[in-house]
Amino acid sequence: MSGKNWLFYQTPDGAASVCGLYSLIETVRQNGCVPSRYLTYFSMMTFLINLLLKEYTNLESGSIFIISTHL
Repeated sequence: MSGKNWLFYQTPDGAASVCGLYSLIETVRQNGCVPSRYLTYFSMMTFLINLLLKEYTNLESGSIFIISTHL
């Protein structure tokens, strides 16, 4: 990405966020991984961790949560 692309972001925080994302994608590429697969895996893991944390806090109220994995 050229430096001129940063001119079109609304705020400096938005430009910094995109800069971090571009940096992550390039790091993934340099390590021989496919960025779309890595980001999909990362988002799924984030979702599952958040779900587990939510269910863990619900255990105090008496709910039951069963994890089933198929490897």
